Amino acid sequence: MNLPFLLIPVRAVCKYTVHERCARKAPLSCISTYAKSRRDTSVQAHVWVRGGCDGSKCDRCQKKIKSFQSLTGMHCAWCHQKERQNSQKNGVCGTPSEEPVQPFTTPEGQALRVSLGVLRKFQYLLNPRQVYNLMKGGPGPGLNFFRDIPDFRILVCGGDGTVGWILDAIDKANLPSRPPVAVLPLGTGNDLARCLRWGGGYDGESLGKIMKDIEASSILQMDRWSVQVIPDNPDEKGDPVPYEIINNYFSIGVCCGQTLDLSGALSGVAILNIPSMHGGSNLWGETKRPLGEAAARTTAGGAVQPQVITDAETLKNCIQDLSDRRMEVVGLEGVIEMGQIYTGLKSAGKRLAKCSEITLRTLKHLPMQIDGEPWMQAPCTIKITHKNQAPMLMAPPPRSSSFFGLKKGPQEA
Repeated sequence: MNLPFLLIPVRAVCKYTVHERCARKAPLSCISTYAKSRRDTSVQAHVWVRGGCDGSKCDRCQKKIKSFQSLTGMHCAWCHQKERQNSQKNGVCGTPSEEPVQPFTTPEGQALRVSLGVLRKFQYLLNPRQVYNLMKGGPGPGLNFFRDIPDFRILVCGGDGTVGWILDAIDKANLPSRPPVAVLPLGTGNDLARCLRWGGGYDGESLGKIMKDIEASSILQMDRWSVQVIPDNPDEKGDPVPYEIINNYFSIGVCCGQTLDLSGALSGVAILNIPSMHGGSNLWGETKRPLGEAAARTTAGGAVQPQVITDAETLKNCIQDLSDRRMEVVGLEGVIEMGQIYTGLKSAGKRLAKCSEITLRTLKHLPMQIDGEPWMQAPCTIKITHKNQAPMLMAPPPRSSSFFGLKKGPQEA
């Protein structure tokens, strides 16, 4: 005997649930994700839905909307504007931001349930055609769909690897103008998100607030570096190099989980582009000024930094910056020192150099790492050069809950 069943389609955006036979009779109150003709593509009309105002003020006349079980007033399902029953007009819909935001999500980044919840919430807050699941086709379709939209911004929902994937896709897309990128940290280390003030992880914060923070964010040009690994013996088989671009850091030795005898007391070398590694360790030390400012491209005494700095006394006054076209080279004594820096028992590693180009030569198999991805490398020559700068969105500084004003973040301390 066949077991009877009933198909009940559920809209992923508005959660409107109907029988299959009732779908054609459902009210047309959901957000429209397309235009019926080319003449309609330049403006977005309001999509008025009754109720849901909960005693708010009318955005047109500023009078209070009388609330009766959330059934009074009208709100726009697209821009969330709220107005009294008789004051709404069929004007042009003003989206929450004048510059459209395009979120890219990876449902396997942190936890599948959390990531899918973020994906569905963004589909409700924004036009669903602005939200792209990277596990279904990658970033290409979204970038091509928005390539002719001026001044759009990208929100990457994932970890450092996902951010690097998007930045690499933007390089290959040849867009008319390069869109700035914000990060919602859903990965493991989230080092880049920490440096840009988006935090070390997502703890269920309101996505509406995050959208407002994106509106108030500032653009920072982040350096990116090309890495070329040339093996001494091309016929020798080894692990593949995971990336050809460095966004965060490159390391050899103890930074990769294995202690080596490099020179003297050093057991590892890290080449840094950002002041965070392995989930928050600042190997270079405290930054004295906010990142991204022109003043940070000089030494503490005001002199312009040369292309290469190796003098120990000069290095003490050098300021780390994401936009100065320089890399910082740090030496580490061992695994214990890495733990001391992470916990705050030690301020930094040994500053070795600050430079705009690096060539490394290795004589034996060594563990290496690029942006958290490790591999074992045979003897080789490694060349690191400046590739380009990518516009990134720096979140506004967090506000203190105290009466006396702003709380300084780590970049402003």
